[in-house]
Amino acid sequence: ILAYTTPDQARAMHDEILARAEGLIADLGLAYRILDLCTGDIGNSAARTWDIEVYSPGVDQWLEVSSVSWFSDYQARRAQIRFRPAPGEKPRFAHTLNGSGLAVGRTLVGILENFQNADGSVTIPAVLRPYLGGQELLEKWVLSLDLTPVQFMILAQFIIFILGWPLEWTEIIIIFMPIFIPLLPHFNID
Repeated sequence: ILAYTTPDQARAMHDEILARAEGLIADLGLAYRILDLCTGDIGNSAARTWDIEVYSPGVDQWLEVSSVSWFSDYQARRAQIRFRPAPGEKPRFAHTLNGSGLAVGRTLVGILENFQNADGSVTIPAVLRPYLGGQELLEKWVLSLDLTPVQFMILAQFIIFILGWPLEWTEIIIIFMPIFIPLLPHFNID
């Protein structure tokens, strides 16, 4: 999510981008928290950054799934992005903001770990069911490898490494993992 605003609109836009990302996580039913990062934890270009994290019980950690930053006029000065407040007025630098949306891999780990049932199946959050043909459970293909969600992610990244693909393709491998599983030997990672 990317936005250009006037300086007066920037704070409201920062709040709106955060609300959109937070709404996605809340709709999934995941436990999350929002961190307002201190200036020592953000880059020189950012004026303010919020991170959204979901809880991952498998590693007992909070995983960052979204970051929403307001860059004030830092990027606009470098890119010469300006606006004219009114006809005849002197141009001013715009403010730039961005939000990373949701990190698919980490969000998937959050879903797999937080919605896993005693038998190892995973209850699909209601908001995702329409996109999965109404399916309510993930069963066989996750169970067939007997992997924890974190191990599942590691396996996806290992496949990417072996194939020599960019690590950013992890999400693609995860989506198509049911196709790849029959090609892999049955094993258990401890």
